Amino acid sequence: MDLDKLQEVELLTKYNELYEQLKRFHALTFDIDALDIVLEEKMKEKLQELMEKKHGNYKTSAFNSKYSLITTPVESSIMNLEKLEILKIAADLKNKKLLELDSNIVLKKMPEDIMKRIKGLVSRFWWITLSWTEKTEKNELMYVDEIKKIIQGNTSIADEIKELNNYSFFISKEKKELAKELSFDKEMDYYLKIFEKYAVFHDMRKEGQMKGTAAMNKFLFEVSRRYGQKYNDLVWCWPWEIISHIKTGEIDLDEINKRKESYFFLVTEERIEQHTGIAADRRRNEELMAGIDDVLDFKGVIASAGRVTGKAKVCFASREALNKVNKGDILVASMTTPDYLPAMKKAVAVVTDEGGVTCHAAIVSRELKVPCIVGCKIATRTLKDGDLIEVNANHGTVKIVKRA
Repeated sequence: MDLDKLQEVELLTKYNELYEQLKRFHALTFDIDALDIVLEEKMKEKLQELMEKKHGNYKTSAFNSKYSLITTPVESSIMNLEKLEILKIAADLKNKKLLELDSNIVLKKMPEDIMKRIKGLVSRFWWITLSWTEKTEKNELMYVDEIKKIIQGNTSIADEIKELNNYSFFISKEKKELAKELSFDKEMDYYLKIFEKYAVFHDMRKEGQMKGTAAMNKFLFEVSRRYGQKYNDLVWCWPWEIISHIKTGEIDLDEINKRKESYFFLVTEERIEQHTGIAADRRRNEELMAGIDDVLDFKGVIASAGRVTGKAKVCFASREALNKVNKGDILVASMTTPDYLPAMKKAVAVVTDEGGVTCHAAIVSRELKVPCIVGCKIATRTLKDGDLIEVNANHGTVKIVKRA
């Protein structure tokens, strides 16, 4: 849709329609987060019960290994589906020397059949590099760069394709063997069925969220172009403030600047609070920082087993993670999104404040085979850049070994 060709009344109508659709979408998918918490506990309790019944006493490591298996989705993630298609293109590209040229030149000289497949990837996965703040859509040049890295790498492309093609088969096989070993009952089968469906819903929701955010950003850019207000101001507005701005041309810049300085939004069973400036800092400290000054270790949900020690890099955006995380570091974030992937590939472990066993960080960490603990709540508030920490994802603990 060419937004610049719309009359003002049409722009208002289309913007409001998008806002209402996104509001409904987020409301209808909110249960995914709630189910993460409840379902994980139910699955843990049931697995403990079945293991006690079958083996009596059992080692924590044995439980964690089995729990990691049952919380690994059978369906391939969007990340793996995309990776498989890129690998296939790399394998089918006969003129490998072409990739020694600059990527812009490669694009022009790429065989027609390969170029068609790359365009297909863009059409299918253009949104995968987006986040709530990252607006750069995945393009043909990015795919050429990825294909170059694959061909110039030391790993076997054929082996990687085989592993990804067989992923679902082997995970399903291992789960069936575990079900037989522990005699899974109807209750456990029911939990697993729900888990598998919601693991897919997680990916579907993320796609919807990123596409919706991209659409909303296009409207904000158009509003900025028409009425002269900076895009970076408009992103701090509520939708009804954008609607009012289109109608009247007015906007509260003082309030926007206060939000930029500091903003705190809290929803409880009793009330909804929002504060800006000094009041926001005060309420944030009251709600989030109390009692964590002396914390040297904390727990979370095991998402991918393993145990490593490394330097913490605390990141609040994907670009920050890409710039800060070096090979061997431990990525610490509130949550991760698809655009965090390059940083996650360099990290030896991932720790997040939010999420459950079907969140992005959990699924990707299992696929990358790096330790991951999610749902820690206080990781980004407790840890500082350069802290030497131990991530024991066999027991779900994070320990500060030495402060930076």
